[in-house]
Amino acid sequence: LAVRNTLRRGRKSWVTVIGVFIGIAAVVSLVSIGQGLEFAIVEEFEALGADNIFVTGELDDRDVDIIRGVRGVEDAAAIYEETSDVEFQGEEASTNVRGVDLNRLELIFDGQGWSIEEGRELRSTDRTSTLTGPAFPDNYERAPSTGSQISVEGQSFRIAGQISAGDPQAQNSIVIGLDRAREIFDKDDEVSQIIVRTSPGFTQAETQENIEETLRR
Repeated sequence: LAVRNTLRRGRKSWVTVIGVFIGIAAVVSLVSIGQGLEFAIVEEFEALGADNIFVTGELDDRDVDIIRGVRGVEDAAAIYEETSDVEFQGEEASTNVRGVDLNRLELIFDGQGWSIEEGRELRSTDRTSTLTGPAFPDNYERAPSTGSQISVEGQSFRIAGQISAGDPQAQNSIVIGLDRAREIFDKDDEVSQIIVRTSPGFTQAETQENIEETLRR
C-alpha cells in the first residue's frame, strides 16, 4: 500500500523526501557549526591562558618544585618582580623588572598574554639581553629600541626585542632571566609569582584545590 501510494503521488512524495532530507541536513549542519564554534572558543580561551592558575605570596624555588609534583599540574614557571630605576643615555625611569624562567618561556608568554612584536625571544643562555614592554620607550626623551643598551642597577643589558603585553602592569616593564634578576637584587631563591598550567583532563578548580592542600601541608 505504501509503495503504491508513493508511486501514484510521485511528485508529492519526492517533495516530502526532499523536505525531510533538507530538515535532517539543516539539523546536522547546525550541530556541526555549534560544536565547531565551541571548539574554537575553547582554543581561544586556552591561548589566552584560561587553563592557567596563578600562585602568589611568600614563595621560593622549593614551592615551585612542590607545585610541579601536584596532581593536575602539567608544568609551573617562576617569575620574580622588582621595581628599579632603569637608565638609558643618562636618563632614568622607574620600571617593573621581571625575571622569568628562560626554560619555560612558552608557558610564561601564554600565561601573561605576551607575544613578540619585534626582535627575538630570549634564549635560555641570555644573561645580558632583555625584552621591553610597549610603553617602556615612552619613559625617555630619545626612545630606546631593539639593539639599544640600558642599565639596571649598574648592570648593562641589550634590548633583544619588544613584547606586546596583554597585562597592563607589563606595559612599562623589562623582562630578563630569573637567575640574573635575583643576582642583581640579591635575592637567593625568592619567587613573586608561579604560573601553573593545568594538565588535560583536570579542571582549574580541582587543580587549584590540590595545590592549596599541598602547600598547606
